[in-house]
Amino acid sequence: MSARPEDEKIRQDRIALANTRPVLPFGMPWPWMILTVFGPPILLIFTFKPGWLLLWLPLALIGRAAVAHDHNRPRIYWLWLVSGAALADRSTLHGDSPPALPPRDTWFGNYHG
Repeated sequence: MSARPEDEKIRQDRIALANTRPVLPFGMPWPWMILTVFGPPILLIFTFKPGWLLLWLPLALIGRAAVAHDHNRPRIYWLWLVSGAALADRSTLHGDSPPALPPRDTWFGNYHG
């Protein structure tokens, strides 16, 4: 006899579910939210110019636009920057990687490794 659907419970791993989509407070990544909330007041304290508080709106809009289509885009940009791909010299191969296989044999048309 089979169990009824309401009797079956699927166990969910909370860690695996949390890694699929990052937490976005106010629709922006955590580090950007901290910069948005605390950056302009810190500038106000150091410069005594209240005009720095006008940065809240543009910073919030930029933070929300950064994750508008892909929630992992900031992490991808971070990995792109940290891995050195952002500053790599692409002048010799024009952005392509060197070929992994030897050149094609003109007589037989296949690879000899």
